[in-house]
Amino acid sequence: MASNFPTNQAIVVGGGLGGMSAANTILENGGRVVLLDKSSFCGGNSTKATSGINGAGTKTQKNKGIPDNADIFTADTLKGGAKKPELAKLLCVNSAADVDWLVEKFNLDLSLVARLGGHSQPRTHRGAERFPGMTITYALIQMVEKVAEKSDLARIITKAKVYKLVTEGGRCIGCVYEKGGQNFQEYGPVILATGGFGADFTSNSLLAQYRPDLMHLPTTNGEHCTGDGIKMGEAIGGKTIDLEWVQIHPTGLVKPDDADAKIKFLAAEALRGVGGIILDAEGNRFANELGRRDYVTGEMWKSKPPFRLCLNKAAADEIIWHCKHYTGRGVMKFYSSGEEMAKEMGVSLSVLEATHEAHYQAAKKTEKDPDGGPWPAYPSGKSWDDCSGKTGSGKKFYHNVIPGSAVKSEPFYMWKSKPPFRLCLNKAAADEIIWHCKHYTGRGVMKFYSSGDELAKDMGVSLSVLEATHEAHYQAAKKTEKDPDGGPWPAYPSGKSWDDCSGKTGSGKKFYHNVIPGSAVRSEPFYVAIITPVIHYCMGGLEIDVDSAVIGSGNKAIAGLYAAGEVAGGVHGNNRLGGNSLLDCVVFGRMAGLAAAKYILGADLKTVDLNLISGGGLTGAVESSKLAGGSYEDTMNKAAGKGAVANGASTSGGGGGYTMDEVAKHTTKSDCWVVVAGQVLNVTSFLSEHPGGELAILTFAGKDATEEFNMIHPPDVIGKYAPDAIIGMVGGGGGGGGAHAGGDAANGAAVGGGIPMSEVAKHTSKSDCWVVVAGQVLNVTNFLSEHPGGELAILTFAGKDATEEFNMIHPPDVIGKYAPDAIIGVVGTGAPAAAAAPVGGAAQPLLEHGDHKSKNWAKADKNRQIRMQGEGRIPGWIGALCYMVLGFMKEILFTIVPQKNITMSNDRVGLTRSAMFLFIFIIIHAVGNLHVFLGPDDFNGYGYFYVRLYWTGFGLQANIVEEYILLAALLHVAVALKRTWDISINYTVASGKLNLAFSGITLLTFMMIHLFQFRFGETHPYKLCPPPYLLNLDTLVHLQLNLFWVGFEGCKSVEVRDIYRMEFEVFQSLGWVLFYLSSVVIFSTHMCLGWQKVVPAPSMDIPKRYHAKAIHMGYVMTFFIALVYASFPIYGHLFPMSSGYLGSEPATP
Repeated sequence: MASNFPTNQAIVVGGGLGGMSAANTILENGGRVVLLDKSSFCGGNSTKATSGINGAGTKTQKNKGIPDNADIFTADTLKGGAKKPELAKLLCVNSAADVDWLVEKFNLDLSLVARLGGHSQPRTHRGAERFPGMTITYALIQMVEKVAEKSDLARIITKAKVYKLVTEGGRCIGCVYEKGGQNFQEYGPVILATGGFGADFTSNSLLAQYRPDLMHLPTTNGEHCTGDGIKMGEAIGGKTIDLEWVQIHPTGLVKPDDADAKIKFLAAEALRGVGGIILDAEGNRFANELGRRDYVTGEMWKSKPPFRLCLNKAAADEIIWHCKHYTGRGVMKFYSSGEEMAKEMGVSLSVLEATHEAHYQAAKKTEKDPDGGPWPAYPSGKSWDDCSGKTGSGKKFYHNVIPGSAVKSEPFYMWKSKPPFRLCLNKAAADEIIWHCKHYTGRGVMKFYSSGDELAKDMGVSLSVLEATHEAHYQAAKKTEKDPDGGPWPAYPSGKSWDDCSGKTGSGKKFYHNVIPGSAVRSEPFYVAIITPVIHYCMGGLEIDVDSAVIGSGNKAIAGLYAAGEVAGGVHGNNRLGGNSLLDCVVFGRMAGLAAAKYILGADLKTVDLNLISGGGLTGAVESSKLAGGSYEDTMNKAAGKGAVANGASTSGGGGGYTMDEVAKHTTKSDCWVVVAGQVLNVTSFLSEHPGGELAILTFAGKDATEEFNMIHPPDVIGKYAPDAIIGMVGGGGGGGGAHAGGDAANGAAVGGGIPMSEVAKHTSKSDCWVVVAGQVLNVTNFLSEHPGGELAILTFAGKDATEEFNMIHPPDVIGKYAPDAIIGVVGTGAPAAAAAPVGGAAQPLLEHGDHKSKNWAKADKNRQIRMQGEGRIPGWIGALCYMVLGFMKEILFTIVPQKNITMSNDRVGLTRSAMFLFIFIIIHAVGNLHVFLGPDDFNGYGYFYVRLYWTGFGLQANIVEEYILLAALLHVAVALKRTWDISINYTVASGKLNLAFSGITLLTFMMIHLFQFRFGETHPYKLCPPPYLLNLDTLVHLQLNLFWVGFEGCKSVEVRDIYRMEFEVFQSLGWVLFYLSSVVIFSTHMCLGWQKVVPAPSMDIPKRYHAKAIHMGYVMTFFIALVYASFPIYGHLFPMSSGYLGSEPATP
């Protein structure tokens, strides 16, 4: 049996968010980590999380004015009946810091905040695009991957099935795993992050043992969720808790052509948070959509199927990504109007109108009197919603509500067939979460209806039913608005509810969002999905303490064994709140990681910067990852496999490509083709390894999956990890379209009609970035590192049309003036030309405008970029120092010996070079001013040294050094102001984009004052003996420092400006001392902000691996320079003057 014995290693079993949080925390605290995952890819269920991560008191919430805190969050969480309230409290107390950790350490966008069911405040954080679980988990995976690439601090092993924990003396000291038919052993404390058991339907499963009544239900869990960690922990004496509590989620998405599939997609809780409502077979609401999951599921089982989740236009617009995603998956449908939706539901339009109207009225009543409703509301207070109020959990919060009168013409998203329940989003709700809607629509689990009329027809109900449903909902929202707790029903989570529908259930609706009146239903667009209860989450697992240590016999922790994420129990009680699963992974993953690091390191525990050990950290862009996109050790593309033809597909032919008719023939598990960005992929052998499961690919078998693929994958993932899957291009027929067997399709060149958007969409990486602005196609690759708004601001729109965003913050002529070379063409319909390549897999070399590397190699922008992307040959801090000094001196040289004709532009090169020269002057000036501590002869002699340099070509009373410094300063100020005006002027002050401009203008003001005080101010005469030549080199022989004066009898004296006395006179004033000290602080700030931009600048040629170290060196230099400059005013204020050699200086000012 192979084995490995590192001295300071921790073992993490499971590569989801819990495991990755633990791994990153171990690294942050100076430890080493090995991560094992039994799947081909890391990510687990965490990547499927669609709603977001909870945090109470986060910086984002504070910026949005949301009055939330850990106490409120704890109260909401404990309503689930946690058996270990200390764990629930820890979850909530740590939430703000841990969400902020994700944003700050991993550069994540979590700027949107929503209120999910069971929460009394909006606290569920997500980004603007893509599923939050995916973006968060991938970011943490990428960080561990980067550390593994740069050092031996981290290892990741996939396809490694851990099956046994190793113990010694009651401690856990390691584990045994199987990989490739061979057993291996790792030693160290073990953190189990293996997930739950919600996908194990075998006869001896934990599900069969504790909840056999649920075995018939489908699940949202990946096939890997089989309870391995719980079983291993039990085998060495670990206690379990709450295994009987398995959460049933009410909104699993049904795909009608595969309705009995055991694994289903999950409709994000955010769909209901933005205003989606749930309808039964007859078009009526029957529950509080924002109630707890167990409550909504219970009401579904009591009511008559089929049920529908329905989003009006406002609701769908708010979450349009989800709507389009679900629609694409085939589990949601878009209806252009409520009338269309009523027809498909098979109900009268009036039913939908009445439903929406009642909902609308409840929202309006809640608005006026939040707690005046007759029903008990959830989570507290009273509800006006009759529907949910009757259930005992009245609706309290309303969002994107429409009146019944709007139903007929309102567009809706909803599922397109009948069974069983429907989740319905109007336009406002769908727009708010449109990414989800598009994603689900693409998956075939959601449908878009252009109107409520169309929806009613599809449901087979009268439009009036939908109108009545929406109107009732609308009225409840309006009543809640006027009198939040005046409703007749008990509301959830507290207070009273106006919503009759949910109020009758005892959980009246209290919060409304994107509500429409019944009158709007007919023409309102909707996104609609059929939903069904699904096994979603296991609240039970191994019992842990507040350090995430697994509890054993005698209620004592098992030394060396920890658990985090779904494998750990006792945190959520009998029902978990939406958004707490990702938080659970991060909070207890970090707790476990910290505890394990302390266990292995003891007193050697230390704080380590992830950015440093990863070689620069993350950019915030969604990038492909070896760990999330393929096995770390076993990549999909072996060298021996290059050039192999997938499944016997032909690579010859006439270059016309495969027709979509041909692609459509390959739609089974044994023969599966899909199209992505014009490339035909044979993914048959990859189905079983896909992290999202086989169904995610099979949904698009024989189809074009481009839009859906781009929603949830990094742009370069196919080229990096599955080139062998590419068998050709889509075309008019006749073969593989010239793609070589290795899969690299030739770069397209526009022919005749411009560059098509499909071609632009291929250029989405940092090394190859195109965007479209005002119909022009720009190649902005070389500009990324120089963009004042950062790389991410451009990469967000890589491969897309950025016109609208660009025009919001830039002047209209900025491209023509400052980036004409970036324009490579215009958008058109011209098809990219595919160059044929030999079958052996060797691609034909690319010809790029005839510019070969050998031409202009010294300063070509492309070669500069290549050097900057390089690793550098000198390791660590020494290498960073060498490259920094080299770049520094080169830039100084180029300020004196220019390489090009002088042009006026806002290019950063001029800004960087002038800054370098000014920085050199600042250092020399600081060293020169140190002579003030040596007395008046040294300091005044130093000043006279510059007077003796008076030779100039301009005939001015200034020396050549002063003139050059003045020119450098003017260049620096002019270019900086020009760049600010052209690029950053439309940013707000709060954005931070103008910090350099503000600090620079303040420094310019200081410099003017300083010059008039010391350079042009009136001084007393002072006698000293200057050396015969510029410097007194004889003093060095005697190890003295009087470089600028001599002291021997009979020396020739001259009268010079007494700047020594002037300095002491000025700094007798405490006001001037404070003014100069504050200017030093401003200079330090300006220097540090500028240094962050100088180091990555292409003109510096510093390889990326050294950027973080070079930036920190700059900070250190700035600190010492600031100390030197701060010492002068303090010294002049606190100490008396010294006398000179000739005795002409008094002892005091």
